[in-house]
Amino acid sequence: MEDYEGLIEDGFDAKGFANDLLIATNSSRKELDISTSIKRVRFDINNLELQMEKVSAEEHGSLINEIRVDMATKQMFEQLDQPLTHITSSYDRIQKDLLTPYNKALKTQEVLKKVHTTSFLLRSVTHFLLLIQQIQELQSAPQFLSTTSKHSSTLLKLANLHNQLDKHLAENPNLKSLKIIRDYEPVDFKQKLELKELITTQARAISDKNLDSTSMSYLKALYALDQQYTLDTLKTILSNEVTISVNTLVRVLTSPRNISTALEQVLTRAKFVLKLSGYLHDTTLQSDKTLLSELLQSFELDSLLSVFWRNFAKKFEPKMRETMQRGGPVAKSLISYKDQIRSSIKRTVLQSDNSLTDHGVEVRMMLNSVRSLDR
Repeated sequence: MEDYEGLIEDGFDAKGFANDLLIATNSSRKELDISTSIKRVRFDINNLELQMEKVSAEEHGSLINEIRVDMATKQMFEQLDQPLTHITSSYDRIQKDLLTPYNKALKTQEVLKKVHTTSFLLRSVTHFLLLIQQIQELQSAPQFLSTTSKHSSTLLKLANLHNQLDKHLAENPNLKSLKIIRDYEPVDFKQKLELKELITTQARAISDKNLDSTSMSYLKALYALDQQYTLDTLKTILSNEVTISVNTLVRVLTSPRNISTALEQVLTRAKFVLKLSGYLHDTTLQSDKTLLSELLQSFELDSLLSVFWRNFAKKFEPKMRETMQRGGPVAKSLISYKDQIRSSIKRTVLQSDNSLTDHGVEVRMMLNSVRSLDR
């Protein structure tokens, strides 16, 4: 049977086989001989029939089993025919009633998403244009530097507009894909920087003489533009008050009789800090916080006046210690006045705020700054 395995292969070509057989039986003949090929085929057929009869006789048990398996398989497929037909029908219904509409709905949804994205982008652009129009009307007006910039309310409005513009761009990053947005960014940066410098000049000029609600408007405007920069500006104002106060007291160390007078000047600056603290407390921000609460977050103390006295003590203590280490008449004079000096310091600190006490941290820090008098 091995000789005939090629006849049952999937790629068997009957025409090709016949052609090869004719060529094999006519290789040395001038005339075409078909009968010989036919005889060979008939011989093979007879041979196959004989072998099949032999197999049937010798292996009839196996053949019967194969026939039974084949019949069982056919019967099983016949039994599955109806369920498969039902399943196919059900699938066709699902395809028609569910899958096809669902696929159409998906395509529609994609289209709607694109429409929504386009619509949202257009609304965002419209709001962007509205904001820059309001900014330009105020900041690009010819009279801005000469007149408009003198009004704190106008500066606050401008700062809030710039703040809204920054938030709008941050919340809608897709806007930067538009050329009009990218082209305006350098203009916005320049205008915001100019506004920041203008407000900073006003904010740093805050003193006891001009401390009022207008001053707070400048600080709120600056906070809207740059929160950390505003807090740093307030720290600079506080630091300047401390530095001037320390220098005032250091200058009279050579003349202890004048320390009380110098402390009166220090007291004036301490009361300014207390007054500034009150205004900062009353200046609320959009986050329901106050400028004071935001500023005190960076300090370990919960009072701006306490920060003033602590920083004063830190700067004054090394100056006092250095003077005492040099010795001489100045050190001796200071020692002779040490009780009066301590009394004046304590009185000055207590007078800076009625809520302070003899044993409060402010008094203790300031008295500790002159402990070198006991050397």
